[in-house]
Amino acid sequence: MLCSRPRRSICTTLDLANAEQVKSVRRRLRISATDLARIVDRIGTSLAAIEKEVELERLAIQQCNAKNAPASPEWIQLVLLGRRTAMNGLIYLVGLVVVIAAVLSFFGLR
Repeated sequence: MLCSRPRRSICTTLDLANAEQVKSVRRRLRISATDLARIVDRIGTSLAAIEKEVELERLAIQQCNAKNAPASPEWIQLVLLGRRTAMNGLIYLVGLVVVIAAVLSFFGLR
């Protein structure tokens, strides 16, 4: 008979009340407790969103270091805001083209 381990539940959110899970996430992402708390307050408890935000912050810090700019939290937030604004503009433009194409096809124009 095969011995099997009990199934582990797949967790996609961070439970801040579970100290073991918080410690595990902090070690995996190599961030401090204050940084994790700040990110969770701003983004939420989704592990995927937290990982993405940590990576974006690291890229912003690398950009600041490459440009010899100060790596203050305010400067990092400005860099991140610029990236998000550019992506939102691109999504808006694609949506606008789709709506215009739908309206033109409704009137029989292509």
